[in-house]
Amino acid sequence: MDRNHEFTVQLPDGSGTFKVALLKDAVVAPEGGSTAATLEWIGAHAHGANEDEALDALLDSLREALSDESNHPRFMEYVRTHGRQLTEEEVAQEEEGQLRQASIRHSVTADEQYQVPIFREARVTRAGSSVVVEAFGARGSGTDLNEAANAFVASLNERVGSADSPGPAFDEFSTWVREHGERIPDEVLRRERETQQAWESSKETIAPISPADIDAESRHGVPLLVDFWAEWCGPCRMIAPVLAQLQDEWGDRIRIRKVNVDEYEGVWDLFNFRGIPAMLLFRDGEEIHRVIGFGGKEALVQELEPHLS
Repeated sequence: MDRNHEFTVQLPDGSGTFKVALLKDAVVAPEGGSTAATLEWIGAHAHGANEDEALDALLDSLREALSDESNHPRFMEYVRTHGRQLTEEEVAQEEEGQLRQASIRHSVTADEQYQVPIFREARVTRAGSSVVVEAFGARGSGTDLNEAANAFVASLNERVGSADSPGPAFDEFSTWVREHGERIPDEVLRRERETQQAWESSKETIAPISPADIDAESRHGVPLLVDFWAEWCGPCRMIAPVLAQLQDEWGDRIRIRKVNVDEYEGVWDLFNFRGIPAMLLFRDGEEIHRVIGFGGKEALVQELEPHLS
């Protein structure tokens, strides 16, 4: 990753949108057999096998730092000092440029699927506070581009339907997809089916609890690992069978439970995280470690094992 890459940042207080090279001041150096990257101005620190991996991980560390609102003033000061504020017209151009790069997956059949850049064909019009996105006979509108794009996708899905229940535009759209989309490799589809099967067979293995149960559940003499997850979260499906394996392998050294974030209002703010899967480790009612995201079983074991009984 280029440290001079400019990110588009909308400030948390809504005061403006800026282009800023967030990693320009990153310090990269060897550390403990790996490469470390640090942003001293906000206290973000990460490791990787090489500079690119370390900088990618540093971005995740920066996002995690920003989940703590106490870091927002430093972040906003840095962005205002080192960035360039965009005009309203430039912001609209940035948003539309990002939209053009976005894609969706379309399944002609279960074994023939494509990633397709549908917004490249879309017409975007703006009138005052209203934005309209149109293509393929589908139309979506909203108060901003994101809302309009989501409404457009819903309209398109209704017109296209699926192989099992095709809509009026299914054949026409599928022909266009074959010409303009990137076919998903069979191997990827196979792995996804295996992940889904593993999820289905393991999702009931870890017992669910409520946030209110965490204090009592963590007072059994061993650490309590709580997996915060949701049905719509792809990585959560990947981690479920791994947690089932660890529960079996670690036995009485740990208790593992899960909390569905969609079932408890305010749980994101209560435990101060912004992404899932989020795995928080507790002992005697106090959080002692956390892992945000999923980098594979080996990485998860390295994070958690030092804290086990």
